[in-house]
Amino acid sequence: MKDITDQSYGVITYQDDVLLTAIKLAGYSWEEADKFRKPWAKTIPEKWPSRKRSLEGIVANGGKEELSRRTLDLIEPFAPTLNKAHAASYAIVAYHTAYMKAHFPAE
Repeated sequence: MKDITDQSYGVITYQDDVLLTAIKLAGYSWEEADKFRKPWAKTIPEKWPSRKRSLEGIVANGGKEELSRRTLDLIEPFAPTLNKAHAASYAIVAYHTAYMKAHFPAE
């Protein structure tokens, strides 16, 4: 997972990280990974995917079951986050807004 989370200092931060983790560790296809990610993005816990398929995929790819469970525990809190492109866009808008408020308070 080092290559997936290298830009975020080892923390699963963006939906992109969740997507790539599902593909790399659990052997999901891109379509399956998107279906895995989408209910989390909508923050609908009742529709969150079953852990069974993910655990089976990680174990089939050579992972240990306990480590697989811990990895999924790490993914779940970050799954409802923004994707990287949206996060960067919001950061730019926030920066511009702060600049304008600091330098042009009357407007």
